[in-house]
Amino acid sequence: MSRISFRDNFEQIGYGHFKLPKLKGHVKLTLHNCRTGKNEVIEGENIVTNAVADIFANNYLSCVNAGSVMPLWSKWFGGVLAYTNPHPLGAGNVLDPDDYFPQDDATNQLIAHAGDTAPQDYADDTRRGAPNTVLQVITENSVKQGWEWGSTQGNGIISALSLCHADVGNAGLGSASDAFAALNPFADVKSASLENTSGDLTQADNICAMYDDSHGLFFHIGDENNTIWRGGTSTNKLTVMVRKLPYFKTGLIETNHADTSYQRSFTVELSNFVLYANPCYWFDYENKKLWIFSNLTGNFTYSDDEINYAVIDCELESIDSEGTIEADDNDLMAIPFYRNSSSQEIYNPNIVRDGNYFYFPTSSGPSWGNNVLDVAPNLTGYRKININSQSDQSLVPFTETHQKFDFSTKCGGLLLTNGQVVNGSIGYTCARAVPDVTAVRAISQPNKISTYATPLYLSGSRFILANKLVNTTKFNLNSSVEKNASKSMTIEYTLTEVGDES
Repeated sequence: MSRISFRDNFEQIGYGHFKLPKLKGHVKLTLHNCRTGKNEVIEGENIVTNAVADIFANNYLSCVNAGSVMPLWSKWFGGVLAYTNPHPLGAGNVLDPDDYFPQDDATNQLIAHAGDTAPQDYADDTRRGAPNTVLQVITENSVKQGWEWGSTQGNGIISALSLCHADVGNAGLGSASDAFAALNPFADVKSASLENTSGDLTQADNICAMYDDSHGLFFHIGDENNTIWRGGTSTNKLTVMVRKLPYFKTGLIETNHADTSYQRSFTVELSNFVLYANPCYWFDYENKKLWIFSNLTGNFTYSDDEINYAVIDCELESIDSEGTIEADDNDLMAIPFYRNSSSQEIYNPNIVRDGNYFYFPTSSGPSWGNNVLDVAPNLTGYRKININSQSDQSLVPFTETHQKFDFSTKCGGLLLTNGQVVNGSIGYTCARAVPDVTAVRAISQPNKISTYATPLYLSGSRFILANKLVNTTKFNLNSSVEKNASKSMTIEYTLTEVGDES
């Protein structure tokens, strides 16, 4: 019998391969001057972005439910957005289909939006239009949709258009409107085969981040055998574990639950600060480095102007560096946040990083709670701090104080959390993607259009959350137009299937 050589080639087997149609898009914008009766018409071909394709491609644990995103036309192409500036051009001076995250209003202001529902109160959001069902035409392989704005709606300079999720068309990208307050910015696209976890510190399904295609990362304070992970202890040790979990690649033994049978673990010792509970974190996926953050100074005390951090190299199993981040004001929230030593609850979600900036939660002062009273972090916003130049920092306030500290992700110009969307320098209230408040969710891949989300330490539902706040098509006008109070506006979009895309 011949021996297998590492030079032998094996064909990779794929399962559950879903094909999307190749789409062609056409757009028509009409401005009607109510005084003169004249029409100004702009038409052209738009590109379809890879947003929806990437949701299918990110088939976490082979558990994306294709049916949850269908019908595509009425869900992910069911709304429209109009921007004041053109969409940025990519390589070759053309629109990039992979660049589908919106910019914030400070960079490219949203002028008009509309979805599949007419607003009950147009004054609630002066940018919102309504669907024009007369223009809607559906055939076997094409869909035409239309939206309209009266003279008082959607006024401003318009240079670019996009289709979007119908819910985003109704609500926009961030405002104090009732529609936005009701928006769930995430769609749960998991299949029924993604069962709940059963959790405490010893459970394998505690996963904080995706380590690679077939492994997840978890960590806790103390050595490998430590079981006290919340208040009531102190240590300078942190144990990191890399466990098998088939995010995108499975072998002979995996299931859709993590496996600790063959995990790699190591313990590091901090020199500059003490840990009183599991710290908050950010995982550098490309370099396999775990950043941890804590400003606790005791079991029920914390610093409101300093945060300690450490950078752990998970490949070399050693500490790269430690340091302290200083805030310009005494407004930092306690991170991590927990109830007390008799409680089973701790809140140590991921910290958002965008380039050199970290977003740290601020608070008006917490109520620690106990095993009877509700925890109240009084989350008021974020302090955005440049890790390389800490004098470069700014405050991002929320329009309302929030009582849950949970996962967050930065996608383009928007920062999404479980209950808020930050657009530019303001955080707006929206609906919670995960309604229960008894467990924090860890998201495996922040900054992606979709992510696997699992509860930490407690049993609960797992999710695959897809970000609805994306451009699913893009079109730049040849020249900008102005919509003003003397004009009404109609936008028509036609999508046609022209073939299969693997």
